[in-house]
Amino acid sequence: MQYISEFEIKIVVGCSNPHVEQLKSEIDNRESKIELVVNATNMPELMAWADVAISSGGTTVLELCFMGLPSLVLVLADNQNDMAASLADLGAAVNLGLAYDVDLKMAGDVVQDLIADQERRANMSERGRLLVDGLGSSRVASALELAS
Repeated sequence: MQYISEFEIKIVVGCSNPHVEQLKSEIDNRESKIELVVNATNMPELMAWADVAISSGGTTVLELCFMGLPSLVLVLADNQNDMAASLADLGAAVNLGLAYDVDLKMAGDVVQDLIADQERRANMSERGRLLVDGLGSSRVASALELAS
């Protein structure tokens, strides 16, 4: 991946990630601008900083939609298939499929293409924000009040 040096990259992982030390080692051996963020307490700030995210297909992708952050989604578990497929069908994300089957060159090409296409990123951002407006908890509270 020759073009990786063109980007500033932040890899965000939880403190219980079993690969933290391996990630640190890989990053230390590169000349690119990669920062490892472990156990971030400022996720909205990190999402607002980024132009593109790569994420698993869990509930984090809904936060990415709310933030309007165009995303590439990797499916790590069966229960993430529908979310990844739906977001891709709605134009809010790119579904890379099962993480263990992803071709790294293809994924790199998809990232590079998305970064180069500002209009597509803007469309994905808008579609994500239309899908997740952040008012879900208010709707649930209202529904519970109506039910009681």
